[in-house]
Amino acid sequence: MVPRGDRTKTQKPKVDNVAALDLLTVDEVASTLRTSRKAVYHRIARGQIPAVRLGRSVFIRRSDLANCLIAGGWNDG
Repeated sequence: MVPRGDRTKTQKPKVDNVAALDLLTVDEVASTLRTSRKAVYHRIARGQIPAVRLGRSVFIRRSDLANCLIAGGWNDG
């Protein structure tokens, strides 16, 4: 291990944040579902797709999206 004072800027400590990799943007979800961003936001507003808000940004957990699709999808009625 390199002492803290001897680290260069390129030797940052490793952080394994798997949870951050599990979040999808609205654009990524729209692309995956082959639909528009507006349709994804509409489904989020109706509670059909669970979303997480971080500041002004909206993210969807990959596992939540998979559960929505596996559970039989959603009703457009």
